[in-house]
Amino acid sequence: MRRPFSTFELGRAEEELRLTAWPKSDRMPFTRVEFHLGPDSAIRRLVIHQLDATAMEFVFSGEQLNVAVPEAAFRYQPPAGLPVVETEQ
Repeated sequence: MRRPFSTFELGRAEEELRLTAWPKSDRMPFTRVEFHLGPDSAIRRLVIHQLDATAMEFVFSGEQLNVAVPEAAFRYQPPAGLPVVETEQ
C-alpha cells in the first residue's frame, strides 16, 4: 500500500505543530500516527498508536542534512575466514 493514510489533521501541541494521520484501511496495525514538527518543519517526535491501545514513541534530535559520508562506508569487508561466493550480475 503506497499511501497508508486517508485523513489528516493539523493542530498545535505546545510549541510544535502536530500532524495526525489516520489509516486508510482498518487492516493497518495502528489506529493513528502523530508527527510532531518543530519550527523548522523537521519531525521531532513520532507517536504510533497501536490497535491494542499502546503507543510507540520515537524522539529525534540532532538531525543533520546532507552530511558527507566517506566512500569507505559503502564497502563491505567480510570477516576473516568467511567464505565469499562471487555471482554474476
